[in-house]
Formats: sequence, structure tokens, C-alpha cells
Amino acid sequence: MLGRGLTKETLLVQTTQGPVVGYKEPGDDVFEFHGIPYATAPTGENKYKPPLPAPIWSKPFHAIKKNISCLQMKNYLITIPDEVQTEDCLVANVYVPDTSEENLPVFVHIHGGAYIFGNGDFLKGKNLIRRRAMIIVNFNYRLGPHGFLCLGTPDVPGNAGMKDQVALLRWVQNNIASFGGNPDDVTISGFSSSSAAVELLTLSPITIGLFNKAILESGASVAAFSTQINPVKNAEYYANLLNFNSGDVSSLEEFYKSVPNDVLYSVDVYNATDTIFFFSPCVERDLGQEIFLDDSPVNILKIGKQNKLPMLFGFTEMDGLFRIPLFDTWKDRMNEKFSDFLPGDLHFKDEMEREEVAQKVKQFYFGKQAVSEETIFRYIDYFTDTVFAYPTLRSVRLQVESGNENIYLYRFDFVDKTASPVPYTCVRGADHCAQTLAVMDGVISSLAEASTPQPLSEETLSRDYKKMKDIMRFMWATFITTGKPVPEDSSLPKWPPTQANGGPYMRLDKSLKLRGDSKEVKQLNTAQGPVRGYKDAGDDVFVFYGIPYATAPTGPNKYKAPLPPPTWTTPFEAVNKNIICPQMENLFMANPNSTESEDCLIANIYVPDTKTNKLPVLVYVHGGAYQIGYGEFAVAKNLMREKEMIIINFNYRLGPHGFLCLGTSDVPGNAGMKDQVALLRWVQKNIASFGGNPDDVTIIGYSAGSSAVDLLMLSPMTKGLFTKVIPESGANMAAFSVQGNPLENAKAYAKLINFSGNEDDVYALEEFYKTVSKEVLHSVDLFSQKDSTFFFSPCVERDVGQEIFLDDAPLNILKDGKQYKLPMLYGFAEMEGLFRIPYFDFWKDGMNAKFSDFLPGDLHFDSESEKEEVAERIKKFYFGNRPVSEETILRYVDYFTDIIFAYPTLRSVRLQVESGNNNIYLYQYDYVDDSAPLIPYTEVRGANHCAQTYGIVDGAWPNLTEDKLPEDTQKMKRMMRKIWASFITTGKPVPENSGHPQWPPTKANGGPHMCIDKYLKLRGPLLQQRVLFWDEIYDKYYDVPKPPRTPPKRQKEEL
Repeated sequence: MLGRGLTKETLLVQTTQGPVVGYKEPGDDVFEFHGIPYATAPTGENKYKPPLPAPIWSKPFHAIKKNISCLQMKNYLITIPDEVQTEDCLVANVYVPDTSEENLPVFVHIHGGAYIFGNGDFLKGKNLIRRRAMIIVNFNYRLGPHGFLCLGTPDVPGNAGMKDQVALLRWVQNNIASFGGNPDDVTISGFSSSSAAVELLTLSPITIGLFNKAILESGASVAAFSTQINPVKNAEYYANLLNFNSGDVSSLEEFYKSVPNDVLYSVDVYNATDTIFFFSPCVERDLGQEIFLDDSPVNILKIGKQNKLPMLFGFTEMDGLFRIPLFDTWKDRMNEKFSDFLPGDLHFKDEMEREEVAQKVKQFYFGKQAVSEETIFRYIDYFTDTVFAYPTLRSVRLQVESGNENIYLYRFDFVDKTASPVPYTCVRGADHCAQTLAVMDGVISSLAEASTPQPLSEETLSRDYKKMKDIMRFMWATFITTGKPVPEDSSLPKWPPTQANGGPYMRLDKSLKLRGDSKEVKQLNTAQGPVRGYKDAGDDVFVFYGIPYATAPTGPNKYKAPLPPPTWTTPFEAVNKNIICPQMENLFMANPNSTESEDCLIANIYVPDTKTNKLPVLVYVHGGAYQIGYGEFAVAKNLMREKEMIIINFNYRLGPHGFLCLGTSDVPGNAGMKDQVALLRWVQKNIASFGGNPDDVTIIGYSAGSSAVDLLMLSPMTKGLFTKVIPESGANMAAFSVQGNPLENAKAYAKLINFSGNEDDVYALEEFYKTVSKEVLHSVDLFSQKDSTFFFSPCVERDVGQEIFLDDAPLNILKDGKQYKLPMLYGFAEMEGLFRIPYFDFWKDGMNAKFSDFLPGDLHFDSESEKEEVAERIKKFYFGNRPVSEETILRYVDYFTDIIFAYPTLRSVRLQVESGNNNIYLYQYDYVDDSAPLIPYTEVRGANHCAQTYGIVDGAWPNLTEDKLPEDTQKMKRMMRKIWASFITTGKPVPENSGHPQWPPTKANGGPHMCIDKYLKLRGPLLQQRVLFWDEIYDKYYDVPKPPRTPPKRQKEEL
């Protein structure tokens, strides 16, 4: 039952104990239930026994108490504001999304803290819920001696804290459906000691059926701290610390029953040098009671008695950083008696053997050096390995060897640039449980930061950390819902289960990298040196990622043409597929796994597993309005399977970095286009080594990449570099394709990024752009320009004594017939303007108030009145006498389709044909799947921007598999690939002997053209009336792009 108040919404849930009320803050989307008793902790002489049933009630229980904690020692790691420690601490906190969905997956999060401190609500996961609807439960359990004293007597059998956890899981089974959760879809997760606890729960005979997946974050059941070797001896030793000298187990038991709680928790045991903390789970004696752990973890795993569930299991690169606070205290002791720091689960026949092994271990980590500031990384490695990494990998081996084939192993390496360096170094490392903090809410990236309360808002996080959190939540949520961290159809690297040897495993950093996997390798020689590419098992394509095809200049030269690529003598491992060029933040082509770098001029080459040589070559130029994107955005392996070919995609400089155009020798313009030329020249020199034919190269591009390939045909630099062209939804005559006045654009943008100098001084402007940081340079979102330009794009260059990419306006080049007259497969989608739908609600009133603001940026008028007059004429053509509104939204789509894509394409076609290109195959792509979303405010669907591109490339972006696509869409993709492959290999889209309609080249009037839908239909002139309307406008008002004006001579600086 949902209630709405002035401040908070309430949610009433009926549990087996009685009604419970949770609350949702205004503006939030998650209901929270805090402090629900899931069991009752026994007290007095029974306080070490298993938990008792939870209380019941008849009136609504208001679940609002957030600060309950179990009794625990003081610690410097975790602070809970206004914490109230009490024996009556067995409470759960339940987070429920505000949704009508039922049977949601359930995520039970167990807190860490070495089994001696912590609190269920220490970390929250509301952003995980927002990533994928689920219910999250966290809770308290008894800690330290209260939870893990183990004497093997009926009153102190051991494992009280673990039996609390079992009680919670049983409570979930009995109650979670009332909250909307699915009791048959429960994932348990833990970090640090609770990661070990999670694995122990999979080994217990009393947990069968309580959960079906497990996530383990930096902790394993076979770690020294995870299970007590000799629990009675531990109890005696700890009692001695509390000034009790035990005589026998009975007197020891009586002492622990009667000692005051403040004394019981008065000793700090976190600093034990052998990395055990006295109190942890134990193997129990059979006392006729329910037993949590009836054998050691190693024995259970060896005989395969564990619950074999899907597991997401791993640790961080520098988990051992959790021992850095003790470095200055311990380093001298480690040099004096290293044996004191051996793991507490090792046993030796005598002291001599112990010392001998200790020296062997110390030699392995520190060599002949002392433990000191100079070897602090080895200190970190040692504690990473002994406490977390080795126990994890040992456990993985035992799990796999005993039949668990669904363990996904990882190492988390990401560290944010804002993290503190390791003491005595300038290096940062992924701290203990950094992966947990990346998944859960908040800003901290290290548990060391948890000693003071931190905000949960993530607004202040760095861009990289936001990306990392997003990808981590995606993988964790995917595992929680499917049992696999990476879906089959994801653009992320495939992540297979690990083997007993700990491979493969996923390295989680800015970019995901599968390591330790067996892949087939192909080594080739290039002009730069040997390169190695790889083919995944079961695949038929070798991929070479991240090969440098040129070098981007940096510093004051960063806007110049690219430099030659690097060379090498040892094989270049072509495996890095996540490099992208600096660019503005965006939602359209986001790559959460990317690494931005100025050193970004790399190519990715896809080579079929064949012995055939002289294969046709297809070079993909990515889109993104010349502002965003990366080569790997679209992958087309299935096109290669239609017809053997080599496919190349690549990065080029973007935004101001690639297209600032001042007409000076240091900023001549078109750096991004010169990168594309450098790539095509690299192909000519190297592609034969990969089996490709340098004399049979087709260039293809989508959106701005389509505009770019159309411009490449006009450049004096590209002669002989390609033989066929496929522009998909973008033309060289579009307003966004070539800057009309690049200097004015540079001035306007400089103001947006706080340039305060003299904007009319081109050299002051140049110096500003040379020195501004890349973060500031790419800080402005340029997609919302009303005039359908994006500031930075190719330009007509001044002659500054360097190689020129574009020496005249496209209109003039085409009129003069100076373009390369090559076969072209040229077209656009029926409703390209849908890409402006996200702005409809923001723009419609502005379009009604002043339509002239939305005219294309390449029109020029003699006066404001003339501009308004033409604007009204255009508005009337599209909208008649009606306003821009929900009722006319399809006309809004037509308007932006025409001005950005359709008319520039058809205008370019006319000019190309009139100047002698008789091999242009024109189309409009109309196919839209029945499952596509409806256009807002209508019952209509339409072929969106670059829909034809998605008809060619793998999957339905961003997912690469196609088996779940509708049958019609699968058929469409097969047909599109046949047409495109035919053009790539023959220069004609439909072979003579095809069952498809014959497709002749188009004429200057835009006909015939092929309508591409479920079936091909040859039709006459394309959008003839709309083209004639715009011809009349552009013939009169077109503002022909011009090069930057000649700057004054550079003045020498006065001494």
C-alpha cells in the first residue's frame, strides 16, 4: 500500500512478523526500510547461542532506525554517524525500487570488517538499483567474541555470527516476496571478511536453497583470517589479554559469559601480524544442534560438497594497501623477525623450519633488500598475496577442480587520479575492496576514506571514476540478474568462466581486458615492425587492435597535421581496443570502457581466417558530428562473413583538437581530416601484409563519417587512395560539413570556455587554444546548436605553405568537376530528423516564437527582415498555418531530415552527376522494425538517423549478437549485407543475376532511387518537391564557405 504525504511517501508491506512501513524521500525513487528485526540475539548466559526467532507485532512497524550496530571493538576504518551499539542488533535494511514490477532479483549484501567490526548499512547500493531494478538487503550480524567465540560447548558452540547470516537468508525466503522480490533469485555478496563469509555460506549444509549466485570481493574461505585453526586456544589467548588466566574450558566459558561487554570488546585485534583476528568462523563440534560448518573449507572443496553456484570472484591489484597504516610500525620488525608476519594458518615442525621458510618468503618478495620505503610496493604485494590474492586463487582452483564451472574471475586495477599516492611514491593503486566502492553509492575509492562520513552524491567524481562506476554496476547487475557478468550481445569483451589455473580472468580498469586466455595468434610484418593480432576461440576473424597509423603532435603543435607513426623491433601486441581521442562528454556514443588520450591515432584491423590474398578492403570512418566517437563504435564482422574482405576502423582527432581552423601555420585547420588521409596512406603501405589489396579500397562512413568520405573525394591529397565510396547519412554539402566562417566559430567557442583576451587578435586566440587544458577544450556540449552546425568541422584552408586538404568550397569543386568520379552508394534514412526528437519539447516553443533561429547555418541574408521573411516561408512549407506542436511532430522530423541530411545529399548528387559522375547509386532506407519505439505523440515508427548503418553492422547497437532480433530484421540485415558486399567487391549494389530489382545509377534529378524496405522498390526522383523548394532557397541565400582571412604578420616579442 502506497501513501503520499507532504514530505515522504510511505510503503506498507505485510511480513510474517506484522505490517512494516518504509519511506521514500521526496524526489527519490527507492523506498527504504531500516532496522527491521530479522531475528533476536540471545542475551545473558545464552548470548553465544544461535539467534532466536524475530519479534512479531500487530501495529505497523515504522522502519526508520538507521544507526543500530552490533557490539564491536573501536576501529579507525569505519565510522557510522550517531551509531548505537546494542546486543539487540539483528536488524535488516531493505531497499525497494518505486516500481510496480514483481519478482525482482534480490541482492543480499553482507558487510565486511574482519568479523570484528562493521555495520550493515555502511555501504548503500541505490545506484545499483537504478542501473537494474532489484531489491537490496543489508543487515547486522554479531561480531568479534559475541559472534565468533567457539568453545565447542552447548552454550558456546561457535559461529553465532554466521548463523545470524543464515537467519537473515531464511527471513528473506519468508518475506521478500511481500516487498516485490523473488525468493528464488537471491544473490549474496560480500567484501573483505564478508567475501570470505559468502564463500563459507556456499560450503554450509544449512544454506541449501537460500540463494543461487554469489559475488565475492576481496576475501576467500581458505584465507587465514577466514576460519579459526584452534578456536579454544584463541579464546584462551584473548581471555589472557582481558586479564583472565584460564584453567579449563568450563571456567573459560564462565568468564566469557560474565565479562562485561565493554571489557569484552576493549582489545584491538585488527593489528595482528599473522593476519588473523582471533574471532572468525570455526569448524564446529557435533553437539546435537544445527551446525553451520562441519569440516574445514579445504576439505569441503576437495570433495566437492559445496553448493556449485555461479560466482563472480576476485580482488584488487593492491588489496595489501590496507596494511599501509602499519608500515612505519612494522617495517623494522619485519626485517628483524619476518616469521612473525607469516600467515597464521601455516604450521611448522619446529622454530628452525619456521625461520627457514620465513627467509625464503622474504627473499621471494624483497630479494636481498630490506623492508623499507624503497621496497614499499613489495610490502603491498606481500599482504595482497597472503591475505587476499593467493587464498582467492587457491579457492578458485579447488572450486573448479571439484566441478564448479561457473566462476568469473577478475582483478580490479582501476584507480582514480584523485586517489592518494602510495606513501613514499608517486604511484596510486587500487586499494582494498576498491571494486566494492566502485559498485556502491558514494565518492570514496578507498576504505581508508571511510574513517569520516562521506557524501553519497557522485556529482563531484571525476569523469573516469563515473565511467568506471557505470561499467561496474552494469556488470554486477548483469551477473545478479543472469549469472553472467557480460551479456552475449554486449560490446564489452567476452568473459568466459575461469579454469583451475586462474585463467582467463578479466582485468577491470578503464578498459576491460581478458587476460590468461588461450587465443589463436597471427603475426604480420608492417612498415613499422611486426604486429600480433588474435582470434577468439570459435571465431573466424583475427583482430588487430590499437595499431598506431600516425602520431598526433602535442603541445603547441597539437593542431598540426599528423606525424609519422612509431616503429618497433619486437612484436607489437595489438590488443588495446579502448583508446579514444579527447572529446566532449556525450550520451550518444558513450564508451564506458574507454581511455582518452591525445596519442589516439590508432587503427583496428579485422582480417578473416583465410589463405586468400588480395582481399577487398573496407575502411570505416566513424561518425559523431566531428565532435565525438571512436573507430570501434561499430563492428562489422558479419559483413566479412557475407563476403571475405578486410575491414579497418580508426580514430581521428575530434572537436577543436581536430577541426580548429585559424589559417595560421600552427593551426591551419583540418587536422582530423589529415588524420584520415594518413590512415589511407598507411593502408596503401601496409594492407598487403594483412592479405588486402591496396588497389581495391572502399571508404565508408556514417553521419559525420559519411560527410567525411564525401569530402575525401574532393581533396587533392587523396588521389589513388581508394576506388569506391559509401556515404551513409551525411553529405559534403551539409551545413555541418564545412565551416562557413572558421575564425568566427573559433572566437565564439573561445568565449564559451572563458577566453578573456582580444578575440580579434588571431595570435592571442591561437595562444589560448594552444595552452588551454584538454578538459576545458572539450568541456562544452555542441550538439544542441539550433542552426544544425557544431562549431568545429572541416574548413577551406588558407595556403600556408603546407599540404592542403580542402582548397576550395565543396560547391565550387563539384561545379568545376574537380572531384574524383568514383562509384558511390549514396543515401539516407527516411526519418533522419528523428535524431532531433530529444530536443523537441525544448525547441517547439522557440520555433514558434522565432523560427529563424533554426534555419541552417549555411544561409546568409542581407537583413534581419529578409531572414525573417524566408524563415516564415520555410515554416509555412513544412507546418502550414499550424504551430510546431505534438500534432505536427512528423513535420518537425521532416524539417530536420531535409536540412541536415536529405537535401544536402540530393544537392551533392545533382552537382556530382552534372559534373560527370555517372556511377552514383542512390537510395532511401525505409525499413523499421515493429519493435522500434513509436515516435512521441504518434502511433508511427520511422527509420532513424543512420538506420541503414545499423542494418549492416553487427547486432542492434550496442549489442553485437543477432539471434534474438526479430526475424524480419535478421532478413533485412542479410539483404543489406549482400547489397553492400556486392558494391564493395564490384562497384555495383545489385549483381546482374540477382533476384533483386535492377538498380541503375541515378540522374541529376535524384531518380531513379532504390527504396530499401522489407523489399527493394526502384522509384523515381527522390523527395522531388522538397528538393525543388530548397534549391530555390539555396540558389539565392547559400553562404559559400571561405578560408580564414589572411592574418597580419606575426609581431616579434619585444625584449
